[in-house]
This record gives sequence, C-alpha cells and structure tokens, in this order.
Amino acid sequence: MSESIAALREVFRNPDLRRVQLAAVGSVTGHYSFTVVIAVYAYRHGGAAGVGVMALARTIPSALLGPFVSAAGDRFRPERVMFVADVLRVVIVGAIALVVFVQAPPVLAFVLAALGPICATAFHPAQGALLPELARTPEELTAANVSAATIDSVGSFVGPAIGGLVLAGWGVGTALLITLAAYAWSGAQVFRVRPERALRVVPELTGHTSAAAEAFAGFRVVLTDLP
Repeated sequence: MSESIAALREVFRNPDLRRVQLAAVGSVTGHYSFTVVIAVYAYRHGGAAGVGVMALARTIPSALLGPFVSAAGDRFRPERVMFVADVLRVVIVGAIALVVFVQAPPVLAFVLAALGPICATAFHPAQGALLPELARTPEELTAANVSAATIDSVGSFVGPAIGGLVLAGWGVGTALLITLAAYAWSGAQVFRVRPERALRVVPELTGHTSAAAEAFAGFRVVLTDLP
C-alpha cells in the first residue's frame, strides 16, 4: 500500500501524467460499473440466458477486433485515440440509457453494449503507449506504471460497488448515467493532455506495414520465441 501511495504522489507531480491517471480512474470505474449494470439489465429482460447472450455480445466482437483496435495507439497520437474512445463510450452508454428510459426493444441495448469493450480495447493500450512519452525520468515512468496497476485493481471493485449501489437505489437508467459521467470525466482529462515533446513514431508503422501485419506482429514474436 505504501508503495502505491508513493507512486501516486510521484505521478501527480507531473500534470500530464496526473491527467492520464485521472482519466484511467474514470475509464476503469466506468467499465466495471457498466459491466454490472448491463448484466442486471440483461437478466431482467432475458433471465440467465439473457446474461449469457450479453456476455457473448460483449466478448466476441472485442476479441475479434482487439488485435486491430489495440494497435491504434501506435498508428495515431495515443491521447487522441483515448479521447475518441471515451467520446464513443459516452455516446454508446447514452444511447443505451435512452433505450432504457423510453423502454425501447432490449435488442437495441444488446447491440450497443457489444461496442463498449471495443472502445476499451483501444483506450488502455493507447494509455500504455502514452506513459513513456509523458514521463520525464525513468523513476517517473516506473511510478506511472505502478499507479496504473493500482487504479485498475481498485477500480475493479469500486466500479461494481458504485454501479450496484446506484442500481439498487435509482434503477438501471440512472446507473447508466453515472457510467456515462465516468467516461465523460475520463475524456475531459485526456483532452487536457499536452505532451511537451513530439511523440515517438515507430518507423515500421509509418506506411510500410499493413494494419493486419501490425495487428498480428505480437503473435509472431511470441511464436518465434517459443522453445
């Protein structure tokens, strides 16, 4: 615990690192809160089978598109990728909340919910790519990585707790609005990130490598290194 607190203190001295970590708080909290809320919604409209269908809808598209979407932070400015991911999640959750409030067909919520994890697949790799560009010293980068891991761990139980409490007290629609607010907070923080130096551009990714080759490059490296 003391190591995590020390890492947070070190990171928060750097304005841009602070904003990225505060953005991660909104992103992680919103993600886990939404997971609980949308599962309850699916159960109310389809029972256990509805929860299973929702889980598949949220898992399969992101798994298939993950290798391509997660590379966006290497091809484009990471902070812009993070901001776009947050804006898209605000729109998606807002649309689902509208479906809930007007009692539209639940299938619309199922389809929209499948898009959220795809945005998360873009956000967090871009965050990882951005941290080395914002850290001014190796120690600061180490602290930022520790801080990011701490935020993810804490958010994994704080998010569901917040979502569950709001859900129990005010219903699915209001809980979705709280999730929307978390993503909007994240986007507002990312929007204020202003790297002091030009972001690193990997030569191999400046037009000589296809998106497909880039997406599966990691798999090739792992397979090559197998004994």
